Amino acid sequence: MSKKHHQQSHKIAVLSYLLITELNNIKANSLLAKEIIDKGEQLEKSLEPMLEVIFDSKQISKGTYLNQMGYQIETVIRKNYERITE
Repeated sequence: MSKKHHQQSHKIAVLSYLLITELNNIKANSLLAKEIIDKGEQLEKSLEPMLEVIFDSKQISKGTYLNQMGYQIETVIRKNYERITE
């Protein structure tokens, strides 16, 4: 596999992991929230085999790779957050 392919795989893994984590953290009770949570659970099940393969890589499994990416994304969001008021 090429370097670009590996980087894309890591990007997909990180984004999928973060999406699933955030969907699991939703505590809302609205119909829309429940629908999103259900779809998130379906997505998690379908992505699980791919994520397991990627997470088995030494770079990800031996380090704090996913946590660091999550913190970086949270920092960007926190610094740039503006409430949507429409």
